[in-house]
Amino acid sequence: MNIGSARAAAADWVMRYAAGSPGYVGAYFSGSTVGKPDHDELAPASDIDVVIVTDEDSPRLKPGKLIHQDALLEVTYMPWESLGTPERVLGSYHLAGSFRVDSLISDPSGRLRRLQSEVSRQFADRTWVVRRCEHVRQRIVDGLRTINPASAWHEQVTSWLFPTGVTTHMLLVAALRNPTVRLRYTAVHDVLKQYGHPDLYEELLQLLGCAQMTPEQASGHLDGLARTFDAAAKVASTPSSSAATSRLRPDV
Repeated sequence: MNIGSARAAAADWVMRYAAGSPGYVGAYFSGSTVGKPDHDELAPASDIDVVIVTDEDSPRLKPGKLIHQDALLEVTYMPWESLGTPERVLGSYHLAGSFRVDSLISDPSGRLRRLQSEVSRQFADRTWVVRRCEHVRQRIVDGLRTINPASAWHEQVTSWLFPTGVTTHMLLVAALRNPTVRLRYTAVHDVLKQYGHPDLYEELLQLLGCAQMTPEQASGHLDGLARTFDAAAKVASTPSSSAATSRLRPDV
């Protein structure tokens, strides 16, 4: 399936199940597909991120991953208050990227269009790029501070792993690239090569603790993770997890 077909499926879902809900403001695309052309192929395990904006003070629970018209969607509800002003979005590294291009699905109120136009106009301004880089840095620091030495070892590793991976986002944000999650290291490797600093990639791998890992070791860990995933999938109980399991498996 190409990205254009997946976007069309996402738009259909929005109009069927979200557009008529109380407090509905609009919807937009987020995530790694933002800015990519419709004809690009969507990887089998990739999803289309959809954000439903609402005026409700307490938006409904995140529906999560679901399949609609053969497309894997991940739907999130967000209060308008979390967006609010262009300045708030421009300073947020995980929000601004979605509005640097026309990512709108539906905007009956016109509020999202006005917001997107202003964010797009100022997105590359140095002041806002620096502000977003500072946001990344704070996210890393705050995440590492959550590590509890008294917690179980696996909990400490999990608390360390995500903020360590966010170090890639600092470079991606500075280069005006999408701070993607699943492909963050591949993306930052390309950025470092483009700017003539490929040696810095080794430092990122050292922070992650895998600079000396061999391809054989990585493959062995991947096989072990695949077995764990398959075992967990057999007991998946929520509608979203059971529906998306077969689509997620190829990219474990």
